[in-house]
Amino acid sequence: MAADPGPSGASPETPVTAQPDRELAPAWAAPVPAGEVATGMIHHLEFWVPDLDRAVASWGWLLDELGYKPFGDWPGGRSWRAGHTYIVLEQSPDRTASRHDRRRPGLNHLAFHVADQELLEKLVAVAPSNGWRLMFADRHPHAGGEGHYAAYLAPPPGEAGAAGRPPRELAAFASVSARPGASAEVVLRVPARAFARWDENASGWVSPAGRYTLHVGRSSRDLPLSATVQLS
Repeated sequence: MAADPGPSGASPETPVTAQPDRELAPAWAAPVPAGEVATGMIHHLEFWVPDLDRAVASWGWLLDELGYKPFGDWPGGRSWRAGHTYIVLEQSPDRTASRHDRRRPGLNHLAFHVADQELLEKLVAVAPSNGWRLMFADRHPHAGGEGHYAAYLAPPPGEAGAAGRPPRELAAFASVSARPGASAEVVLRVPARAFARWDENASGWVSPAGRYTLHVGRSSRDLPLSATVQLS
């Protein structure tokens, strides 16, 4: 909900200034830009992370691409701001868990607007080099429906917004053309990184030993072929 501007175009709301308690005010508190602030706008979002340096590397590139500017930098936290809204990453000593899972009660995901399809596809292209992956790749960019042009990106496992390792992930894909009734050969090369996961204790990517099943098909809902790989 938002109040309608008065005849002059100014908001009818009256700004209120309060003196914060210095013992309670967070280290990143700072005045926001002057201008209209509508009731109901998000002031800030704060994510508690297990590893600040890793979280900054994981999220910083995306926030920069979306137009957020560095806002605060203090021991244990960083923030970025766009307009009146800012996003905080903090490695708090008071957190009660070591990883995030969006399937638990709490935040499931964030959704951002982008200016056009070109910028969206740019984010999709550079996401893997920053540890992010494209979800629902077989339905991109209409995974949300034919009327939606969007990219569903997931950060490295354990980061805020991630769901840990899913039971099935896209490891490789290719496109071919064939006339009706004809056949075509497709070669898929699965990179070693497809078997890796982030290990918090090792602070790096590891490939757990075990048996992996590779499924092959036209989409995630049509996988008639399979093969197994043993990692030792």
